[in-house]
Amino acid sequence: MQDPGDLALLGSVLELQHEVPGGEARHHAWTVRSAPKLLWSPKRQALYIFPGLTLPRPKVLRMPKTSPASVDAALGSWRTWTGRTPAHSRDLDVPAPRIVTAGQGHHIVYRSNKWGPSTDYIHHFDPGTTVDMAADAESGHAPAVLIVRGPPLRLTKRGLVG
Repeated sequence: MQDPGDLALLGSVLELQHEVPGGEARHHAWTVRSAPKLLWSPKRQALYIFPGLTLPRPKVLRMPKTSPASVDAALGSWRTWTGRTPAHSRDLDVPAPRIVTAGQGHHIVYRSNKWGPSTDYIHHFDPGTTVDMAADAESGHAPAVLIVRGPPLRLTKRGLVG
């Protein structure tokens, strides 16, 4: 897996749908209690989801040995998203599995408190947005990581664009 750089916490993922080659829809869904965190990589301009990985509380997560510019980009992304400055950040080690393209992204449903109370949002992806995935080493089928990237996927004050 390519180094995602530092990551900004955007919320929790409730649902992700993509279409595999051949047209079959794949649907990943989680309960509020088990929802993985939705993370933004300014370095890769991509969304990262690590089902089953417990994340620390801070809003900005530093990858080991990243550059200060990468940390600044993640802090800036979180500020853009929420209009607030995070109190602190933490280091995070993430799995480095072999990634394969799982198909064309369709939509994501996520919960965020970017403008106050927690609210659910749905974002439909533009054509060309892909979902990449790696299977969990233990189960062999549950995703260890899902990566959503697209032409272009951007983080703005009004939310995700692309």
